[in-house]
Amino acid sequence: MKRPFSDRFLLGYSHEHVYYEVHMLFTMMEILTEPFLHDVEKIEDVRWIHNALAESFVIHLRNLIEALSPRVAQAIR
Repeated sequence: MKRPFSDRFLLGYSHEHVYYEVHMLFTMMEILTEPFLHDVEKIEDVRWIHNALAESFVIHLRNLIEALSPRVAQAIR
């Protein structure tokens, strides 16, 4: 059976997407550790924004775990 994608294509594809996940993970970490939310007027807005950023961080972390270590991903489900 012929494979639908070459090794070269899959390597390039995974490099691009793993790089994106790492970049976003560290970007979210930087944003979450900076006190930039002090300009927001309502405390409820701060909580919503912080939660959204934290969720984004966790999603990118999960994507990296699943891409780089499927066994670990299976164990933590």
